[in-house]
Amino acid sequence: MRTRLPLAGAKIVFRIHAAFLSLPFLLFLLPEISHAQVYDFKSYTVREGLLSNAITSLCQDSYGYLWIGTSDGLSVYDGETFRNYTVADGLASSLVNCVIEDEDHNGVIWVATNGGGLSRFQSGRFQTIKIGNSYWSDRVNSIAQDASGNLYCATDDGIYKLLDGVSSPISPKFAHGSYERIVCRGDSLFIVGEDARGFIFNISRDSI
Repeated sequence: MRTRLPLAGAKIVFRIHAAFLSLPFLLFLLPEISHAQVYDFKSYTVREGLLSNAITSLCQDSYGYLWIGTSDGLSVYDGETFRNYTVADGLASSLVNCVIEDEDHNGVIWVATNGGGLSRFQSGRFQTIKIGNSYWSDRVNSIAQDASGNLYCATDDGIYKLLDGVSSPISPKFAHGSYERIVCRGDSLFIVGEDARGFIFNISRDSI
């Protein structure tokens, strides 16, 4: 049985800069400040079992596992120990750019890699899916999924939709060019290009 990560892992520290507060306001806050709880941060590095200290992405799945993309592969943290995956385990490329859980919560994890395309992880095994027809389109920077389960990949050579294992550009406008980030909200894709320009693509109308 899978162990859910404790929600107490999310820790926030509030700091008050007195230089920006008036004295009466500060005195008013002191009773509350004195009773405020301050949490300590715990750092995890390669010493604790993390694959690499260069973290590129984070994703907590519906079971509580924390998936950590790094420059050397993928680490999974269960609240106590790390399980690491590299190209030797079937990961498409060492450099991981983005990790998301499948919307169906069916145990599938999607991993965007920098040069190897997309890795689909399920039941301890990886499947590699090539994106587009070039090395640059296999440099997947970001991935998103809509409510119907369709995957969208922002790459160094266009925006692609993945359907039944086959990828194709979402439109001629996005067939080429480098895109850094993609987010799906409802019927819209929010896209950020390499030059920081933003686009909103309507999925149902197939247009910007």
